[in-house]
Amino acid sequence: MLEKMLAIIFSLMIFAQAAFVRHVVGTWIFPACIFGLFWFLYTIIPLVALFTIPISPYSVGYILLACLLFSTTALSFNWQLAFKYKRHRIKGENYNTIFIRRTFFSISAIVIISMFADILNQGFTMKEIVFNLVITANSYIAKRYSDEIIPSIFGQLGVVLTYPMAIFGGLIIGSQSKKKKRIYIVLAAIIPSVLSMLIQGNKGTLFLVIALFWAGFLITKIERGETKLITKDGVKALIIFAALATPIIMISFISRGLYELESSSLIIEGLIRYIASYSSAHLYAFSDFFSSIIGNSSSNSYESDELAAGFFTFMSLFVLFGSSKTVPAGVYDEYFEYGSILKSNIYTMFRGLIQDFGMIGSLLFMVAIGLALHLSFWILLTKRFSYISVSIFTHSIGFFYTSFIISLLIWKSIYASIIIVWLILFVNSLIYKPTPTHSEFDQTNIQ
Repeated sequence: MLEKMLAIIFSLMIFAQAAFVRHVVGTWIFPACIFGLFWFLYTIIPLVALFTIPISPYSVGYILLACLLFSTTALSFNWQLAFKYKRHRIKGENYNTIFIRRTFFSISAIVIISMFADILNQGFTMKEIVFNLVITANSYIAKRYSDEIIPSIFGQLGVVLTYPMAIFGGLIIGSQSKKKKRIYIVLAAIIPSVLSMLIQGNKGTLFLVIALFWAGFLITKIERGETKLITKDGVKALIIFAALATPIIMISFISRGLYELESSSLIIEGLIRYIASYSSAHLYAFSDFFSSIIGNSSSNSYESDELAAGFFTFMSLFVLFGSSKTVPAGVYDEYFEYGSILKSNIYTMFRGLIQDFGMIGSLLFMVAIGLALHLSFWILLTKRFSYISVSIFTHSIGFFYTSFIISLLIWKSIYASIIIVWLILFVNSLIYKPTPTHSEFDQTNIQ
């Protein structure tokens, strides 16, 4: 009980340090604040919802230290001056252009077509998809976990374009003044990942798409000089989304074999196990790993190989440059289990960091990436037409979101997405030739 309470205190301190940064910079729309809010939720929900499950408070304390170091890097910049410069621009960037809208809808269509082409390439038929959706999804999942998915350009294209599609959807809807037209933007951005969830059992993509969509929307708020992270309309949108997404998620869970159970009570128990595992197991799994490496008792024994020097954080780059090291489909083949409540091989990005760089090195990594992201955000605020900074910021929100699972940087598609978003924004600027506006003080005075 005392250990759980100490872990909760550490979780509350994660929120407190994010709130302190918000007080310093004047807004929650800030890398350190958003990262801290994500990890407050990623720790407090498991700790409170599954209060009776034991946890090592040291693991939560380590996450707190990582958040603190990430946030500390923000103190290297004068943010009040940077935001003042941003507010005094006469006109913000326009992302609601004909070119961006057409590009967005084209990408959405390409993603949907590519997804169905990939499914057909795996041997499924449209009849099976339409009339036996749950069974088809379960079969596709089984193929994926048994490494029987046939690689194709369709599957790769669909994945790579999904992320830019979500970002541009957020950019457009944040710049769209006509509310009636927003529903078409939302549907075009969300439907591909919903279909992927229902047909391929791919739940993670939907929530990553939502995070990136939100990131694009945040960019438009920054351009307008708004400082509220979420508004009443945003809360309403979240409630509506939760109401719509819940049954879809339940169907996705049922497609993972629950439909074969004989009684409704067993199906309900299975759903509860899935909900608990997907919402909370990451923290308890990381705690088990962390306990093992510091010499305390743990449920599993974890291999203590020599440091991987970045492999588990930048896996796709290692493969690109010729690494022959392989990992299971889920990266880790150890499954953390607690009774019949939790079962997961999700250990957060912090396990990968520790395996890559060690305890101290992983904390230094948080300092380095904190400096890089805050420098990019500084450029976004103080430089006109810094489209690479826009791309980095939006993808950083995806990085923050997926950090409870693994490092977003292990997928090569994310690097392609960063480049695609930057290029499209750059081409848009060439077409519409935006002209810089002047503020009431010289930008060169910002230090």
